[in-house]
Amino acid sequence: KMGDNKLNFEMNETAVYFYHYFQGVLQFSDKRYEDCLAHFLAAENKLEAIEDDLIKAHFYRNLAEVKMALNHSLDAIRYSIKAMKIYAAEEEPCLEAMCQLIIAKCYALQKNSVMAMNYIQKSMNLSQSAQDIHMQRKALQMYNALKGESLVAKKVSG
Repeated sequence: KMGDNKLNFEMNETAVYFYHYFQGVLQFSDKRYEDCLAHFLAAENKLEAIEDDLIKAHFYRNLAEVKMALNHSLDAIRYSIKAMKIYAAEEEPCLEAMCQLIIAKCYALQKNSVMAMNYIQKSMNLSQSAQDIHMQRKALQMYNALKGESLVAKKVSG
């Protein structure tokens, strides 16, 4: 009997997690970032009910994107690193490369182009080794955008 109660509790916790997670995803797609964040924080409180590390990594990556959209760069970097570690352990280089780009965007927003370029290069290396053309293009687009900004800054100051 006790085992059944524990199973029901875990299933309820898991259901609550997924409810808030998917509500957050919907709010994010509507660019309602504050509402999205509220749902993601509620989901994070139930994350211990989730046993699958990849599901946790996806959650951390998505939360990092929300934090970045809200200009909370340090939190975005912290959650990206959490996701990146799981993706590396699970041998998911394309997803790991995606996290590298989130970190690069955060540094670019902070006007730290050296660190941004460093993470873009890491993303490019991972996506090349995985032969993921889509991620390579994303990294290259970000590289070109960052190079374009630094050229404009040099012309203005020079």
